[in-house]
Amino acid sequence: MNILNELAVQPLDKYNQTLIAQVHPLDWVNPEPAPMYDLVVIGAGTAGLVVAAGAAGLNLGLKIALIEKSLMGGDCLNLGCVPSKTLIQSSRVAATIRDAQPFGIRPPNL
Repeated sequence: MNILNELAVQPLDKYNQTLIAQVHPLDWVNPEPAPMYDLVVIGAGTAGLVVAAGAAGLNLGLKIALIEKSLMGGDCLNLGCVPSKTLIQSSRVAATIRDAQPFGIRPPNL
């Protein structure tokens, strides 16, 4: 079974393959579970990452488990909020360039 086919990031071009390599490394091996944890965080989305990192950063010697079945960062980072904001900003820049002629700016034909 190819994990790349199961992930929701499409198209599977070189950019998304780089993303997947960073948020769901194909060579990842789960660590041996500890017999007991002080904190178990289910889901490595925005909130889960903040909670797990915050608890680990307290240096209290807590044993923390972070469980994620898909992509680190969750839907917001990989499919929703961040990618859509990139598209929105790009469209605003394109509109600014398109509408710049009254200000004496003549962009080249693209």
